[in-house]
Amino acid sequence: MGKDLDGTMVSVIIAAYNAETYLCRAIDGILAQTLSDFEVLLVDDGSTDGTGTICEEYAQKDARVRVFHEQHRGVAHARQVGIENARGIYTIHVDVDDHFETTMLEEMYQNAEQEEADLLICDYWEQDKKGKEYHRQEPTALTAKDVINDMVDGKLYGALWNKFIRTSCYRDNNICFRQELTMREDLFFVFDIMPHVTRIFYLPKAFYVYDRTSNESSLSNTYLVEDRNYYDQEIKWHQVALKNEMVGNSQKKCLLQSLLNDAYITLSGSMYSKQEWLCIFSPFLHDFKAIELSYKKRLVLMALEGKYGISSLLRRLVVKFRRKE
Repeated sequence: MGKDLDGTMVSVIIAAYNAETYLCRAIDGILAQTLSDFEVLLVDDGSTDGTGTICEEYAQKDARVRVFHEQHRGVAHARQVGIENARGIYTIHVDVDDHFETTMLEEMYQNAEQEEADLLICDYWEQDKKGKEYHRQEPTALTAKDVINDMVDGKLYGALWNKFIRTSCYRDNNICFRQELTMREDLFFVFDIMPHVTRIFYLPKAFYVYDRTSNESSLSNTYLVEDRNYYDQEIKWHQVALKNEMVGNSQKKCLLQSLLNDAYITLSGSMYSKQEWLCIFSPFLHDFKAIELSYKKRLVLMALEGKYGISSLLRRLVVKFRRKE
C-alpha cells in the first residue's frame, strides 16, 4: 500500500481539555514511538489552564506536531477537527490521560498494511485503583456486522484508541462525529463507519492502557453523572442502534429492554415533562409490549396507554419506598 501523497503513515489525534497535568505524558509517549513516520494532531478544546501553551511548546520543538485551538465545544467537535486535518494513511485517537507501549504505532501499522486492513482492532489493558486487567477484543468474526453486534453485546469496547482506521474510509464517505453527542461519540463513529469497512483484522496484543485512575474531568469522562443530559444521550444511543440494519434481533431485544428501563426511570417527570416523555417513548409502545412482563413494563405501558399521571405517581411511590429500605 505504501505512503499517501503527503508521505505520512499515521495520524495520531489527541483531543485535550484542561489537561495540563497529563498532556506531556501522552505527547511524550507518542513522540517516543519506534515508528518515526507519523504526525500528532493536538486539538485544544478551549482549555482554560496551560493546555494550549503546552501544545504550542511541543509544536515548536517537533515538526510532526500540529496544534488546533478551538472554542470549547466538546470531544466530538475536537475529534472531528482532528480527522478533518489528518494526513496519514491510518488514524488513531489517543486519550490524554492514558498511556501506551512505545511499539504501538509501528506494530499496528505494519499489521494493518500487511493485511490490507481498513480497520485493525487490538486488545487493551484497563487500569483502575484495584490494579490492571487485560481485555481481549477478538470479534466473533471479522465482519462489520459481527463487530457491531459484539459492541452492542459488550464483548467489544467501542473506544477508538485500540483501533487503527484507514483515513480514506471516513474521508471518502463523509463520516463525521455526531456533534450533538457528549457520550459514546466514539461508538457512534464506529457504527457509522462500519458499512464502509471492507477488511477487518484483529491483532491479539495490547499496547494501550486505559487509565481510569487519572483525569476524571477529561473530555471522555464528562458524562458520568446521571442527569437529564445523561438520559438524553442514553436514549439517543438506543434509538440509533435499534435503527441500524446490521444489529441482530437478539441484540435489539437487549436494547429495547434497556430503553424500557430508561423509560421507567425517567417516568416520574423530574427530567422530562409528560409531553416530552410521551414523544420520546410512544414510538416504542408496540416493541415494549413484546418484552417479558415486569412491574417496570406495567408502569411504562400504563403511561403510554393514557394513564400517565397514575403511572408517574406509582413510579414516585416505588422510589420513595425503596429509599426507606
